[in-house]
Amino acid sequence: MIQVDLDWDGHGADASLRKAEMLEPGGTEVFEDRGYLARTLGRINEATELFRQAIALNPLRADFYLALGYELYFAEHLDEARDALRRAKELNPAISSLHLTLGEILLAEGHADRALTAMELETGEWEKFSGEITCSI
Repeated sequence: MIQVDLDWDGHGADASLRKAEMLEPGGTEVFEDRGYLARTLGRINEATELFRQAIALNPLRADFYLALGYELYFAEHLDEARDALRRAKELNPAISSLHLTLGEILLAEGHADRALTAMELETGEWEKFSGEITCSI
């Protein structure tokens, strides 16, 4: 993740994650990190598939559903995104970014008032602040 977030070295991160996958085949963390890399590089369909694979391996991780919901939102599959977020909430009602992502979906659907209400329920501090700014624009 240092290669992705700090070095901005997508190729190096990809090589590192492929090696990690060889060392731990089927490791859910590898799928999660590869999904994050794909998202960062704008490869939404690949990211979506990687998060689906992570969920198939460990269906009890709320953050996998949250990440999938976020990718589906970007792909404009809003109903599927909402379903993924609903599952994330069932597994962890206090997970951060859930209400921010739901608010973004509501904004995309043209429901600004409902989006703000959703974002005010956000548990993460920066996520809540980000949502409030987004709704005020």
